[in-house]
Amino acid sequence: MSLKVTKEKIVEVFAKYRSRFQFSPRRGPIEKNFCDWDGGEAAGHVSFMCDEGIKFAQDGRTEKAMRWLGFLQGFLWARSLYTIAQLGEHNMSPSETPDAA
Repeated sequence: MSLKVTKEKIVEVFAKYRSRFQFSPRRGPIEKNFCDWDGGEAAGHVSFMCDEGIKFAQDGRTEKAMRWLGFLQGFLWARSLYTIAQLGEHNMSPSETPDAA
């Protein structure tokens, strides 16, 4: 069975991550290496990516939204904010979650 992630689900996942970074309105400078960003720049860039990802999904640019979501989830995992299992569960529809079995 193949289930497709809906634009509503994409928006939901971006909004979940965005809620963790509401304190940081500024976008990180893309001309600097990430390791040179301060915490506010990193959090601000995550906020920016979430806001843009939501717009992409709402505008029907689903493939671009999914690329940004994948990049963002890789960042969140690398920063130890979520495990791979948790990130996978964020993308699942209610019928796919482990509790649904």
